[in-house]
Parts: sequence; C-alpha cells; structure tokens
Amino acid sequence: MLGALLAVLSAASFAATNAAARRGVVTGTPAQGMVLTNPVGVICFSVVAIAAGELTRLGEFPLPAAAWMAGVGVLHFIGGRYANFRANQSAGTNLTAPVIQLNSVVTLVLAVVLLGEPCTVLQVIGGITMISGALVAQRQVPVSISAALCDFLRAKRKDSCLLSSQRSPTVRPRS
Repeated sequence: MLGALLAVLSAASFAATNAAARRGVVTGTPAQGMVLTNPVGVICFSVVAIAAGELTRLGEFPLPAAAWMAGVGVLHFIGGRYANFRANQSAGTNLTAPVIQLNSVVTLVLAVVLLGEPCTVLQVIGGITMISGALVAQRQVPVSISAALCDFLRAKRKDSCLLSSQRSPTVRPRS
C-alpha cells in the first residue's frame, strides 16, 4: 500500500514539474531550466533525507551502489531533464507528456532484460495500451475550447457564436 501511495505522489510530482517547466521554457532556455531545477532538487532531497534520518546512514551505502546511483543521476538530471525541457519548449507539454510517460514501458523492458524480473501478460497488455495511447495523442489536431464551443453552438442553433466573431486558426476545417 505504501509503495502505491508513493508511486502516485511521484507521478503527481513529475506532472507538476512538467507543467511548471513548460511555463519556464516558454520564455527561458532548457539550460536555464536545468540550472534552476537541479540545485532545488538537491535541496529538497537533502531536507527529506535529514527529516527521515537517513543522512547519518550514508556511510552504509556500498560503493558500487553509490557509483551506479551517481551514473543514474547524471543520466537523469543532465540528459533526461535537458531533453524533457527542450521537448516541452518545442512541442508543448500536451504533446510531449504522453511520450515521456512511455518511460514505464522502457522500465518494464529493461527490468525484464537486464534484471531478469518476471513480466506478466497484464503488464504486456498495459504496455501496449500505453504505447497506443501515446500514438493516438500525437495524431490529435489541436482545437481550442472556445472554437469547439462555437462549432457546437453553430451546429445546434445555426447562430453566430457569442464567444468570438471568427473561428480559431488552430481548428481544422470541416470536410
């Protein structure tokens, strides 16, 4: 139960980070985002480690495990965050988030291949569903809410829309 709760909190934290990062890279650069978020991450981790009393046990951490964790940290914080911020700057969070969330599928594959962990049919079905969802999300044509509402009102009342005098340029024409 605790694992599931922590997983939900982790997902919420990553979602909030993606949304906030999008606001930052609209006016800034991905490098600026990394310079700001990495030290904040270290500070937040330190506060939690001190509050949990785990900082005193740092010497018990095996050296090979520390080396692996350092490598993972460099890969995540340097490579992963830069790519995430750059993708958000280029395409926006709505398009990049479904693809980035495919990390669960990659994690599953790596756990099976590298660590020899078991994989159930349900996990395979879940992975296929996630990949399908990400592909569908990439094929969506963006439509603004007000333009969609205008189209709905025009179809129902055959009147002009009260919200705007013209259609949004992001709406694809009807066939």
